[in-house]
Parts: sequence; structure tokens; C-alpha cells
Amino acid sequence: MRVRKAYIVVLILALLIANESSPLLLRPASANLLFLIPLGLEILKLLDFGTISKVLDLLISFLSAHGGRIRTGTVVKGLSTVKRYFDLFGFLESTLSPNFTDEFSDDLESAIKYFQKTFHLNVTGQPDNTTVSLIKRPRCGLPDIINGSSNVLMNHTAATASFTKWWPEGKKELTYAFSPQNETGLLLKDTFADAFRRWSEVTRLNFTETTSFNESDIQIMFLSLDGNLGVVGGAWLDNTTRNWDVVLDSSEKWVWRSDNTTESDEMDMESVVMHQIGHVLGLNHSAVEEAVMYPFISPSNKRKVDFANDDLEKIRKLYSEKSNSSELSPANSPSPDDKVVAGVGHRWGPVSTLWLGIILLF
Repeated sequence: MRVRKAYIVVLILALLIANESSPLLLRPASANLLFLIPLGLEILKLLDFGTISKVLDLLISFLSAHGGRIRTGTVVKGLSTVKRYFDLFGFLESTLSPNFTDEFSDDLESAIKYFQKTFHLNVTGQPDNTTVSLIKRPRCGLPDIINGSSNVLMNHTAATASFTKWWPEGKKELTYAFSPQNETGLLLKDTFADAFRRWSEVTRLNFTETTSFNESDIQIMFLSLDGNLGVVGGAWLDNTTRNWDVVLDSSEKWVWRSDNTTESDEMDMESVVMHQIGHVLGLNHSAVEEAVMYPFISPSNKRKVDFANDDLEKIRKLYSEKSNSSELSPANSPSPDDKVVAGVGHRWGPVSTLWLGIILLF
């Protein structure tokens, strides 16, 4: 009995001392889950954002030394990695051949212009400071351009017209599950539940966590992708199972609320989760920086969980039966004390932990 009490006291102290806002490094899923990685994520592993960043810095210096313009035909070591970036995210019109050269070519200049036009930058076709700064930001792994069409520039109707609901007609309850290969604590589950609740409020769908990973509609896993920053995750429809895979990079320094972030390399979990669920529900990337579906993470890592008008206008096109409902107004972030979600319950704080310990002791 004395040993039991001592163990409980230690447990209480550990929970009280633990800082919930500190970065969380998640153990990636084991190798037997690698076959689940979508092809897009396999390709992402070919990207080296560290190398891309260094090459972009070289280009900035080159521009400064050559009158603000790189002429076609100029060779810059490492430029092939920048071409791979634009190719992966849909801006470079090229063949499937991965043999990119280090030459500043006409197609690369066109890709830069397309990128600049898409995200409302000054269209120069040159890797200027503003363009380079955006490319360097951490981002979603899904492409911005698919089949030559800019998903972020199309009008709202066209941007969602190609989406077909992947769940059976009439189904309003979707399940999600976490990979049993990952460590999933209460805070992580609570964060996902909050994000699903926000999307439930603007659709006709309800989301419920299940422990049956293989049978769930949405399968969530953490895998090691490209290291800290760079690509933070993605979401893909598995054509074999017709389920959605939501994959987040286990190498990121995940935090629960970015209001408490202290380092530029920390990543707000719920902001990224909100974005990936948007893909699951049919939304493409947005060129509006305030939107949940904007593909890049803000340099300040500001928490972004509330819908912008752009998000709401697009979701109305897909879930029009609720388009006149007040529930389609921008959602307000819940307070930490107002987080009751089916299957999750209240967040355990220091006070509730202390009361639990007292009950167990006596």
C-alpha cells in the first residue's frame, strides 16, 4: 500500500510539472507501415529543403551581383533541387524525368512566374527576396497545381467541382483512428477532436474516433518525412482502400498552442491538422494567406484554426445544404475549459490531476 501511494504521488508530481506547451517529438511509425506511405510522400523524401534554402541564398547573391536578373542558360550549382521543388508542387511544365540540370532555363523562369502569380507576388520570373522567402517556408506536401490547373486561382465553383465525396451516399458519420504504431496521448487526441469539431460545424458530417485503424474512414499516422520544417504533412485518398491517409511529419517540434511557442522551428499541431482535414473534405489550397487552406506556415507560426471567408465560401460549394446556416460563420476558438468532445472528454489540467490523486490515495 505504501509503495502504491508513493507511485501515485510521483505520478501526480510528474503531471503537475509537465509543461503542455513544450514541443512534442513523436516517435515515427515502424517500418511495417511504410507501405502505407502515399507515392506523393515518397517523392517528398527526394526534396532536401536544407539544400534548397542554401541554393536560394546563392541565387539572391547572384541576383544582387548581376543587376537583379539571372539570364537563361546561366548555371548555378544546386539549381536542380529548386526545379524539383517547382515540379513536385505543379509549377514546372516538364516530363516525368527526374534528371533536372543546374541551368536557369526558360521553363524554370516560367515556373517562377506561375508561382508568383498564384500567390499574388510581383511577377518577375526571378527568384527575388519575396519569392525566396515564401519558398523557404514550411508547407503542406500537396501540390498547388494539378494537371496544369491552378487550384488556388480557380473560382470557387470550379475549384471544388471535381471533388466527389468518397464516402457512401447518405453517410454522415465518418470515423478516424490513429496508427497503433504511434504514441497518442490525450492532448494529441484532444487536438484532433477539436479540429474535427470545427469542420463538423460547417459540414453535414460528424466525426468519431475509433480504435479500429484498418476499418476507419480516416487513418492518421506520424512518419519521418524530411526532417524538421520543410514539408509538415499531407493527406491522400488511398485508392486501394478508399480511405484517407492523414500523414504528419514526426520530425517536427509539435506544440499544442502556438501562443506559447518560443522557437521559430516549433509547429502548431492543430493549425496543420485543420489544414489536412480540409483536404480530406475536398478543399484545395488557397492563395489567401489568412485561410486555413493556405499551403504555407506563417513565419510567426501564428495559430490558424478559425475559418477565413475564403474557406467558408469554398466549403459552401461542397456542402450547400448548410450554406444558409449560421453555422457557416467563422468559428470561434474554444476556450481551454470548454472542450467537451465525444470520445475525448475534458482536458486534464493540474487541478483535475490533483483531485484524481487525492481520490486514489484515499
